[in-house]
Amino acid sequence: MPTVQHQPGRVQLLKTLGYKAAWPHDVPFNVPTFGDAGQTFHPFTHLGYLARQTSEITLEVSSIALPLHHRVHVVK
Repeated sequence: MPTVQHQPGRVQLLKTLGYKAAWPHDVPFNVPTFGDAGQTFHPFTHLGYLARQTSEITLEVSSIALPLHHRVHVVK
């Protein structure tokens, strides 16, 4: 199960490697047979957490499970 413990270091590693953006995706459920536990955190809260770690990398969400989020939050 993913944790946020190593996220600050990973964002700094992306910056060091020259990446300009990070695109976490919204995977609301951990389905072991799917092969990707991915991003089980709330995508908007997680982006806020990552934004606190860097001001040099663009942060966006690559996909959103639209029916699970309020449309106003998605639009914002």
